[in-house]
Amino acid sequence: MTRYDNALQETTQQESPSPSSTEESPPLLTVRNLNIGFATGSTVHPVVHHLNLEVRRSQILAVVGESGSGKSVSALAILGLLPVYARVRGDILLGSRRLSTSDLETLREVRGRDIALVFQDPFESLDPVFSIGYQMIEAIRAVEPQLSAKQSTARSLELLEQVKLPDPRGMMSRYPHQVSGGQLQRVMIALALVSHPSLIIADEPTTALDVSVQQDILDLFRDISSSEGIGVILITHDMGVVADVADTVLVMRHGECIETGEVRQIFFHPKEEYTQQLIASVPDVPSAFDTQLDEDNAPYALITAYADDGTQSEAGEGNSSEERDMLLDVRDLSVTYRQSGGESRDAVNAIGFSIAKGESLALVGESGSGKSTIAKSILGLVPHREGHIRFADQELDSLSKREKRRLRRRMGVIFQSPSRSLNPRTSIGDSIAEPLRANDGLTRVARGRVVRELIDRVQLPASVFNAYPSELSGGQLQRASIARALALEPSLLIADEPTSALDVSVQAEILELLAEIQHDSRFACLFISHDLPLVASFCNGILVLNKGKAVEQGEMKQVLSHPSQDYTRQLLLSAPLPNPDIQLRRRQSRLSA
Repeated sequence: MTRYDNALQETTQQESPSPSSTEESPPLLTVRNLNIGFATGSTVHPVVHHLNLEVRRSQILAVVGESGSGKSVSALAILGLLPVYARVRGDILLGSRRLSTSDLETLREVRGRDIALVFQDPFESLDPVFSIGYQMIEAIRAVEPQLSAKQSTARSLELLEQVKLPDPRGMMSRYPHQVSGGQLQRVMIALALVSHPSLIIADEPTTALDVSVQQDILDLFRDISSSEGIGVILITHDMGVVADVADTVLVMRHGECIETGEVRQIFFHPKEEYTQQLIASVPDVPSAFDTQLDEDNAPYALITAYADDGTQSEAGEGNSSEERDMLLDVRDLSVTYRQSGGESRDAVNAIGFSIAKGESLALVGESGSGKSTIAKSILGLVPHREGHIRFADQELDSLSKREKRRLRRRMGVIFQSPSRSLNPRTSIGDSIAEPLRANDGLTRVARGRVVRELIDRVQLPASVFNAYPSELSGGQLQRASIARALALEPSLLIADEPTSALDVSVQAEILELLAEIQHDSRFACLFISHDLPLVASFCNGILVLNKGKAVEQGEMKQVLSHPSQDYTRQLLLSAPLPNPDIQLRRRQSRLSA
């Protein structure tokens, strides 16, 4: 039994912390019968209906639901930040103060002072042309203009230290583009704390972050809420995140609250089918460190998402390269990036793996681990310093540029953000047809027929052929991206974080679609992700990367059941499970460590 097993032995009946003081104290924020609509001419389209909620000091309320459920709109309504064509009715009280768009003076006093906001993307919230220190000091002076420059600097350093940023003084001189996403989000939390707020509204603050960084940010919210007595409204679509940090939960769908209650009640006794679906949609791969299991009782049966119908081949279980019908073979791949000042950095160091037809290999690691660099090298987008890439029985380095281009037509790519990979001014049909126009001699009529077949194959309605990206949801856009990637019938599909920007339930739908198409087409797939439970539902093999080096490699079930490296174990423990008791034990283990 490992030290992780010992640390996580407590029974699953342990209660999540919910300070009694928060239950006895009066509500910090009260929202009663909130109704929101958007006016178009003389017509008002309702988006939120009769919403009620309360938040107390030192309490984290998670408002959870899928895109379009009304979560963010409701949060913006609290501060009167909706556009002028919004119609808001209901009572919003911060303590005893009524917040209303008809009282702009009170709203201005509250914004950024009593109530602070933390948004999803810190890059969009920070000014790229000013240093972090300058922006911290400006925010402090806006709240406390009597402070001197020296005092403002000292307060900035104090806040950056409070949010556990390494080297706060060095951070002051850096610009946003020089800092990682997780560190930038800590800066945003520090900015939120400038005015000593009583309430923080955090809108999807961890969605774009690696699971280990997400864990750190959630721990930080929990620590700040508890130590500073701050109430937190955490807006999210991920029930794993809810289980990890929330005291109470409010589930929204189609602008309505369909269920609310204490976190254990919601997870262990959900009343509504939709709540049950949200919980079930979280990739759930309990590790050996969350259950008391010996070496002969590894949790293979717990990996419920892993395909067991024989449709996926089991890479690495005694099959030779010849038996596996090898498609891609990468040997000793190394990539070096040149940096400003003439310095160089090894982005990938001596990586090797192979994928056979019909197999899926997961490249897993945090940001900066080299995952995407490996994919770019295979695609010929970045040169490799050393190593060999063999694809379809041909050594890529020995081919001419023309031969490489012809061979790489057999590689399809799905990117993380479909809204950025599809031209907003081009119809979906034309975007899907683009690879056909560039590489195939089909007539326009024939191309249209192929595109319509692809649209049907990815289970989109035929009407999207003439639609534009702005008219589709995130899940529909990613389906269109998959159709485009499949246009030339690739032998290899490279999927670079294809679901990380999507709701959890939509993630499951996209993975099911990919698995179904792969079963029919037998293409190989290189699946890039930072989320171990997610890839367990799709891939046979796994290669874990850290700082450009291979940490662990093998068959998926074996690695998840018996990870041999601490880094792999940490990735497993960082991915939140939809169980507040397990998440509480994990947090206690982290604190004790």
